Amino acid sequence: MSGPGLIPTGDIELVAGTPLDLSQPTRIGDRIEDQFEQMRIARGYDFSYVLKDSDSPALLAAAHVVEPTTGRALDVYTTELTIHFYSGNSLDETLRGIGGGIYLQRAGFALETQHLPDSPNHPSFLGAVLRPGQVLRSTTIFRLSVPS
Repeated sequence: MSGPGLIPTGDIELVAGTPLDLSQPTRIGDRIEDQFEQMRIARGYDFSYVLKDSDSPALLAAAHVVEPTTGRALDVYTTELTIHFYSGNSLDETLRGIGGGIYLQRAGFALETQHLPDSPNHPSFLGAVLRPGQVLRSTTIFRLSVPS
């Protein structure tokens, strides 16, 4: 969970039964304005979902996203510990993209696979520090599909 400034507190909490529970198909916008404390602090989704508690090399299904109008789908598989879901809460129409398009608040989302955020500052988190001579091996697959 996050505290002021969206800095992780070091607490890992269960999301079952909260607006952060995405274990069943859920439209992103259905809960984004919920007054649940963590959603209010982040102004939407900005959370790392813990997938496993060890650095095993197992590739896990981390996310499945479907755009309902076209049926386009994104599946994410990873060996990482978490997937971070960010719903573009801080976009404020000041950032321009290619061709001058303006990025509107919540006009998109990001899914980022990673270790637990801020882990060097939380001894209970599996470390993300890579020492000289150590090797990091990580796999993330983003699979896009369309209905045939």
